[in-house]
Amino acid sequence: MVADITNPYSVAVLRGAEKACQDAGYLVMLFNLGNDRERERAAIDALASYQVDGFILNTLGQGEGHADVNTLHGKPAVLVDRRHAGLAADFVSLDNQGAMREACAHLQQQGWQRLLYITQPLLGVSSRIERTEAFRALVSSKRSAVRGTVLELAAEQGDEVLDQELTDLLRQARPGERCAVVAGNSVVTLRVAAAVSRMGWTFGQQLGFVGFDDPEWASLIRPGLSAVAQPTDAIGQRAAQCLLERIGGLQGPARESLLPGLLVVRGSSLGSEAAV
Repeated sequence: MVADITNPYSVAVLRGAEKACQDAGYLVMLFNLGNDRERERAAIDALASYQVDGFILNTLGQGEGHADVNTLHGKPAVLVDRRHAGLAADFVSLDNQGAMREACAHLQQQGWQRLLYITQPLLGVSSRIERTEAFRALVSSKRSAVRGTVLELAAEQGDEVLDQELTDLLRQARPGERCAVVAGNSVVTLRVAAAVSRMGWTFGQQLGFVGFDDPEWASLIRPGLSAVAQPTDAIGQRAAQCLLERIGGLQGPARESLLPGLLVVRGSSLGSEAAV
Protein backbone atom coordinates (compact mmCIF):
# COMPACT_ATOMS: atom_id res chain seq x y z
CA MET A 1 0.00 0.00 0.00
CA VAL A 2 1.57 3.27 -1.11
CA ALA A 3 0.66 6.84 -0.30
CA ASP A 4 1.15 8.16 -3.83
CA ILE A 5 2.07 6.04 -6.83
CA THR A 6 2.88 9.18 -8.85
CA ASN A 7 5.89 9.77 -6.59
CA PRO A 8 8.92 8.11 -8.28
CA TYR A 9 10.13 6.99 -4.85
CA SER A 10 7.10 4.74 -4.43
CA VAL A 11 7.62 3.09 -7.80
CA ALA A 12 11.32 2.49 -7.17
CA VAL A 13 10.73 0.93 -3.74
CA LEU A 14 7.95 -1.20 -5.19
CA ARG A 15 10.35 -2.66 -7.76
CA GLY A 16 12.76 -3.78 -5.03
CA ALA A 17 10.00 -5.27 -2.90
CA GLU A 18 8.42 -7.04 -5.85
CA LYS A 19 11.70 -8.69 -6.86
CA ALA A 20 12.35 -10.02 -3.37
CA CYS A 21 8.78 -11.31 -3.07
CA GLN A 22 8.84 -12.98 -6.47
CA ASP A 23 12.14 -14.68 -5.62
CA ALA A 24 10.40 -16.10 -2.55
CA GLY A 25 7.35 -17.24 -4.56
CA TYR A 26 4.98 -14.45 -3.52
CA LEU A 27 2.79 -12.20 -5.66
CA VAL A 28 2.61 -8.47 -4.84
CA MET A 29 -0.72 -6.65 -4.95
CA LEU A 30 -0.72 -2.85 -5.02
CA PHE A 31 -3.18 -0.37 -3.51
CA ASN A 32 -2.58 3.32 -4.19
CA LEU A 33 -4.01 5.69 -1.58
CA GLY A 34 -3.66 8.70 -3.86
CA ASN A 35 -2.80 10.80 -0.78
CA ASP A 36 -6.36 10.30 0.50
CA ARG A 37 -6.05 10.11 4.28
CA GLU A 38 -9.44 8.48 4.75
CA ARG A 39 -8.67 5.36 2.71
CA GLU A 40 -6.05 3.54 4.78
CA ARG A 41 -8.38 1.31 6.74
CA ALA A 42 -10.48 0.58 3.63
CA ALA A 43 -7.32 -0.26 1.69
CA ILE A 44 -6.17 -2.81 4.25
CA ASP A 45 -9.66 -4.33 4.43
CA ALA A 46 -9.75 -4.60 0.63
CA LEU A 47 -6.34 -6.29 0.44
CA ALA A 48 -7.19 -8.58 3.35
CA SER A 49 -10.28 -9.74 1.47
CA TYR A 50 -7.89 -11.31 -1.04
CA GLN A 51 -6.31 -13.27 1.84
CA VAL A 52 -2.89 -11.63 1.60
CA ASP A 53 -0.20 -12.99 3.92
CA GLY A 54 1.11 -9.60 5.05
CA PHE A 55 1.38 -5.90 4.34
CA ILE A 56 4.12 -3.51 3.22
CA LEU A 57 2.78 -0.09 4.13
CA ASN A 58 3.79 3.38 2.97
CA THR A 59 1.02 5.03 4.95
CA LEU A 60 -0.33 8.51 5.50
CA GLY A 61 -1.20 7.76 9.12
CA GLN A 62 -3.81 10.43 9.72
CA GLY A 63 -7.52 10.90 9.31
CA GLU A 64 -10.54 8.97 10.54
CA GLY A 65 -9.83 6.07 8.18
CA HIS A 66 -6.20 5.59 9.13
CA ALA A 67 -4.71 2.20 9.84
CA ASP A 68 -3.83 0.93 13.28
CA VAL A 69 -2.73 -2.34 14.81
CA ASN A 70 -6.33 -3.51 15.09
CA THR A 71 -7.01 -3.22 11.34
CA LEU A 72 -4.37 -5.67 10.10
CA HIS A 73 -6.59 -8.76 10.39
CA GLY A 74 -3.87 -10.54 12.38
CA LYS A 75 -1.36 -10.22 9.53
CA PRO A 76 2.24 -8.98 9.91
CA ALA A 77 3.20 -5.61 8.45
CA VAL A 78 6.30 -3.62 7.61
CA LEU A 79 6.38 0.18 7.39
CA VAL A 80 8.39 1.89 4.65
CA ASP A 81 9.62 5.51 4.80
CA ARG A 82 6.86 6.74 7.11
CA ARG A 83 6.51 5.83 10.76
CA HIS A 84 3.08 5.16 12.21
CA ALA A 85 2.30 5.70 15.88
CA GLY A 86 -0.50 3.11 15.83
CA LEU A 87 1.56 0.27 14.39
CA ALA A 88 4.34 -1.52 16.26
CA ALA A 89 5.85 -2.91 13.06
CA ASP A 90 9.27 -3.31 11.48
CA PHE A 91 10.36 -0.06 9.83
CA VAL A 92 12.66 0.47 6.83
CA SER A 93 13.74 3.89 5.61
CA LEU A 94 16.50 6.18 4.49
CA ASP A 95 18.66 7.52 7.31
CA ASN A 96 17.11 10.97 6.97
CA GLN A 97 19.26 12.69 9.58
CA GLY A 98 22.49 11.34 8.18
CA ALA A 99 21.49 12.24 4.62
CA MET A 100 20.59 15.79 5.60
CA ARG A 101 23.87 16.23 7.45
CA GLU A 102 25.82 15.06 4.40
CA ALA A 103 23.90 17.31 1.99
CA CYS A 104 24.29 20.43 4.11
CA ALA A 105 27.95 19.73 4.89
CA HIS A 106 28.65 19.42 1.17
CA LEU A 107 26.94 22.74 0.41
CA GLN A 108 28.85 24.43 3.22
CA GLN A 109 32.15 23.03 1.97
CA GLN A 110 31.38 24.42 -1.47
CA GLY A 111 30.84 27.91 -0.07
CA TRP A 112 27.04 28.14 0.05
CA GLN A 113 26.30 30.07 3.24
CA ARG A 114 22.52 30.70 3.15
CA LEU A 115 20.24 27.70 2.69
CA LEU A 116 16.52 27.35 2.03
CA TYR A 117 15.02 23.94 2.71
CA ILE A 118 11.83 23.39 0.71
CA THR A 119 9.55 20.54 1.69
CA GLN A 120 6.03 19.45 0.98
CA PRO A 121 3.74 20.21 3.96
CA LEU A 122 4.79 18.11 6.95
CA LEU A 123 1.26 16.92 7.82
CA GLY A 124 2.56 14.40 10.32
CA VAL A 125 4.64 12.53 7.69
CA SER A 126 7.63 11.23 9.63
CA SER A 127 10.18 11.35 6.80
CA ARG A 128 9.37 15.01 6.10
CA ILE A 129 9.47 15.83 9.80
CA GLU A 130 12.82 14.08 10.33
CA ARG A 131 14.46 15.88 7.42
CA THR A 132 13.07 19.23 8.52
CA GLU A 133 14.13 18.75 12.13
CA ALA A 134 17.60 17.66 11.03
CA PHE A 135 17.94 20.74 8.83
CA ARG A 136 16.83 23.09 11.60
CA ALA A 137 19.19 21.45 14.08
CA LEU A 138 22.10 21.84 11.69
CA VAL A 139 21.60 25.52 10.90
CA SER A 140 20.88 26.40 14.54
CA SER A 141 23.98 24.64 15.83
CA LYS A 142 26.59 26.92 17.37
CA ARG A 143 29.17 25.22 15.17
CA SER A 144 27.25 25.92 11.96
CA ALA A 145 28.64 28.47 9.52
CA VAL A 146 25.43 28.66 7.49
CA ARG A 147 22.09 30.35 7.91
CA GLY A 148 18.90 28.59 6.92
CA THR A 149 15.11 28.73 6.73
CA VAL A 150 12.36 26.24 5.92
CA LEU A 151 9.53 26.60 3.40
CA GLU A 152 6.57 24.21 3.38
CA LEU A 153 5.30 24.30 -0.19
CA ALA A 154 1.82 22.91 -0.84
CA ALA A 155 0.74 21.61 -4.24
CA GLU A 156 -2.05 24.17 -4.43
CA GLN A 157 0.31 27.09 -3.98
CA GLY A 158 0.95 28.67 -7.36
CA ASP A 159 4.26 29.21 -9.13
CA GLU A 160 4.31 32.84 -8.04
CA VAL A 161 4.72 31.78 -4.39
CA LEU A 162 7.86 29.76 -5.07
CA ASP A 163 9.23 32.39 -7.47
CA GLN A 164 8.84 35.05 -4.78
CA GLU A 165 10.48 32.89 -2.11
CA LEU A 166 13.52 32.25 -4.30
CA THR A 167 13.75 35.91 -5.26
CA ASP A 168 13.57 36.92 -1.60
CA LEU A 169 16.25 34.37 -0.73
CA LEU A 170 18.75 36.09 -3.01
CA ARG A 171 17.55 39.62 -2.22
CA GLN A 172 17.89 39.14 1.54
CA ALA A 173 21.35 37.60 1.35
CA ARG A 174 24.21 39.47 2.95
CA PRO A 175 26.89 40.93 0.67
CA GLY A 176 28.92 38.07 -0.78
CA GLU A 177 26.64 35.45 0.76
CA ARG A 178 25.88 32.60 -1.65
CA CYS A 179 22.43 30.98 -1.55
CA ALA A 180 21.36 27.40 -2.15
CA VAL A 181 18.19 25.30 -1.98
CA VAL A 182 17.79 21.86 -0.45
CA ALA A 183 14.69 20.11 -1.86
CA GLY A 184 12.85 17.58 0.27
CA ASN A 185 12.03 15.17 -2.57
CA SER A 186 11.84 14.88 -6.36
CA VAL A 187 8.39 16.51 -6.45
CA VAL A 188 9.86 19.67 -4.92
CA THR A 189 12.98 19.38 -7.10
CA LEU A 190 10.87 19.53 -10.26
CA ARG A 191 9.06 22.65 -9.06
CA VAL A 192 12.34 24.37 -8.14
CA ALA A 193 13.85 23.49 -11.52
CA ALA A 194 10.83 24.97 -13.28
CA ALA A 195 11.11 28.16 -11.21
CA VAL A 196 14.82 28.55 -11.97
CA SER A 197 14.04 28.14 -15.67
CA ARG A 198 11.25 30.75 -15.53
CA MET A 199 13.60 33.28 -13.95
CA GLY A 200 16.43 32.62 -16.39
CA TRP A 201 18.85 31.53 -13.70
CA THR A 202 21.43 28.74 -13.85
CA PHE A 203 21.96 26.26 -11.02
CA GLY A 204 25.42 26.58 -9.53
CA GLN A 205 25.60 30.27 -10.41
CA GLN A 206 22.75 32.34 -8.97
CA LEU A 207 21.53 29.40 -6.89
CA GLY A 208 23.13 26.26 -5.49
CA PHE A 209 21.09 23.09 -5.16
CA VAL A 210 20.92 19.61 -3.62
CA GLY A 211 17.74 17.53 -3.65
CA PHE A 212 16.55 14.40 -1.92
CA ASP A 213 15.88 11.63 -4.47
CA ASP A 214 17.83 11.32 -7.70
CA PRO A 215 15.35 11.03 -10.61
CA GLU A 216 16.62 10.03 -14.04
CA TRP A 217 16.20 13.57 -15.34
CA ALA A 218 18.38 15.17 -12.63
CA SER A 219 21.48 14.89 -14.80
CA LEU A 220 19.69 16.47 -17.77
CA ILE A 221 18.96 19.83 -16.13
CA ARG A 222 21.96 22.05 -16.75
CA PRO A 223 24.55 21.76 -15.24
CA GLY A 224 23.25 18.61 -13.53
CA LEU A 225 21.39 18.54 -10.21
CA SER A 226 23.20 17.23 -7.16
CA ALA A 227 21.03 14.82 -5.20
CA VAL A 228 20.86 12.38 -2.32
CA ALA A 229 20.03 9.11 -4.05
CA GLN A 230 17.90 6.92 -1.84
CA PRO A 231 18.70 3.19 -1.83
CA THR A 232 15.17 2.49 -3.03
CA ASP A 233 15.87 -1.00 -4.33
CA ALA A 234 17.55 -1.97 -1.07
CA ILE A 235 14.72 -0.39 0.95
CA GLY A 236 12.12 -2.36 -0.99
CA GLN A 237 14.07 -5.61 -0.73
CA ARG A 238 14.76 -5.13 2.97
CA ALA A 239 11.07 -4.41 3.64
CA ALA A 240 10.08 -7.58 1.80
CA GLN A 241 12.69 -9.62 3.66
CA CYS A 242 11.42 -8.34 7.01
CA LEU A 243 7.87 -9.23 6.07
CA LEU A 244 8.80 -12.69 4.81
CA GLU A 245 10.61 -13.36 8.08
CA ARG A 246 7.51 -12.34 10.03
CA ILE A 247 5.30 -14.48 7.79
CA GLY A 248 7.71 -17.33 8.51
CA GLY A 249 7.03 -17.01 12.22
CA LEU A 250 9.73 -14.63 13.48
CA GLN A 251 8.68 -13.10 16.78
CA GLY A 252 10.15 -10.30 18.85
CA PRO A 253 10.05 -6.51 19.06
CA ALA A 254 9.73 -4.28 16.03
CA ARG A 255 12.99 -3.74 14.16
CA GLU A 256 14.30 -0.58 12.50
CA SER A 257 16.52 -0.47 9.40
CA LEU A 258 17.88 2.95 8.43
CA LEU A 259 19.85 2.76 5.19
CA PRO A 260 22.41 5.37 4.08
CA GLY A 261 21.82 7.55 1.05
CA LEU A 262 24.40 8.33 -1.63
CA LEU A 263 25.25 11.97 -2.34
CA VAL A 264 25.57 12.31 -6.13
CA VAL A 265 27.49 15.52 -6.80
CA ARG A 266 26.84 17.42 -10.03
CA GLY A 267 27.28 21.01 -11.14
CA SER A 268 24.37 22.54 -9.22
CA SER A 269 26.24 22.42 -5.91
CA LEU A 270 29.80 23.09 -7.07
CA GLY A 271 29.69 26.82 -7.71
CA SER A 272 29.89 29.06 -10.77
CA GLU A 273 33.20 27.86 -12.14
CA ALA A 274 32.25 24.19 -12.15
CA ALA A 275 28.67 24.88 -13.28
CA VAL A 276 29.58 26.63 -16.54
